[in-house]
Amino acid sequence: RRINAIASTFIARQAEQTGAHLIHISTDSVFDGTRGNYNEKDIPNPVNVYAKTKLEAEQKVMSILPAACIVRTVIYGWNYQNKFSLAEWIIHKLSHREKLRAFKDVLFSPILVNDLAEILRLYRFYRLRLPNLPENPVLIFQTLLWR
Repeated sequence: RRINAIASTFIARQAEQTGAHLIHISTDSVFDGTRGNYNEKDIPNPVNVYAKTKLEAEQKVMSILPAACIVRTVIYGWNYQNKFSLAEWIIHKLSHREKLRAFKDVLFSPILVNDLAEILRLYRFYRLRLPNLPENPVLIFQTLLWR
């Protein structure tokens, strides 16, 4: 909660004071996964502490900065901390011929962190040049994947 909700609130207040446009990275885990194909009009229903604190952060950010952009996504990439990211864990298990215990009934649409960064850069570029973008978009990761 300290990182997700409290730190996000602090950052939103700083953005408000400086007049900065905030892009807040959240998670698709704010939805319970019972039906899938969620969009920004669907009502979140987080089922674990992580998702609840991410939703709390979204709500606090939007209460301070109604024009903020909330990005709900699943990010993957290489982890520079002293632990495996999901992608690294899968590669490690498979390359060492270890048994891989995974979900059977879960569908993810992850986005590589590099691709997300480029999409957010483009969003910022067009946000500055296209004044008719929605005031408070909530971008679901599928929406970000332009073809």
